Amino acid sequence: MKLLALCLACVLSFWQPADVRTACPKRLVAPSYPIIARLADVQGDVRVTLQVSADGKVLTASAVAGHPMLRQEAERNARLWQFADSGSESRIEILYRFKLEGERVGYRPQAQVEFDLTTTVTVTTLPAAPLPSHSHK
Repeated sequence: MKLLALCLACVLSFWQPADVRTACPKRLVAPSYPIIARLADVQGDVRVTLQVSADGKVLTASAVAGHPMLRQEAERNARLWQFADSGSESRIEILYRFKLEGERVGYRPQAQVEFDLTTTVTVTTLPAAPLPSHSHK
């Protein structure tokens, strides 16, 4: 079903005027929730601007807004994406939403990732249990 939605988004993007055409992703990679951010209860949005070559390769990915603990993962992940050939270089903005929901757990759970093509990636995981305090007696 997600593949069908991806194909439909790509087809519809070509019926739009060239100046508002959305990029058509060919390869998406699921991001991770940064461990340090999860332990610090950091969540929020990160905006990443991509420069994409005419043949669909990501040339640059720069976080322009968002918490510093989340920016590096968003940039790293965006560099792994690939887009359909467009015939010209383009600039794309992607919003990454990092969310902590549910019961606190002491292990590192697999994050749930949702792609709302082609503009938003939501990464949701369980919050970390508090670390045990070490008292010196």
